[in-house]
Amino acid sequence: MLNYYFEEISAWAAEFRPLYPEWFNATATLLSQDTLVGDEANPGILATLAMESNVPARVKRFMSYLTQYGYAQVPGQELPCPTW
Repeated sequence: MLNYYFEEISAWAAEFRPLYPEWFNATATLLSQDTLVGDEANPGILATLAMESNVPARVKRFMSYLTQYGYAQVPGQELPCPTW
């Protein structure tokens, strides 16, 4: 299912990025399908996050991935949650 979403969003971005560049972060590095989705043997970022049932751990891991891949953290989440 994640592969399908990745493909649909990628197609949408390819269509609209040239028409509305202001909708997209021009400095962001696009991550590959392998990195984001992966496969059964090597789950990617999204699959790993989807399998995490502990919400504070999932948010912490998400914020870590953003930093690791050079993205800005979600506003309001720059500081660790007290439950981390």
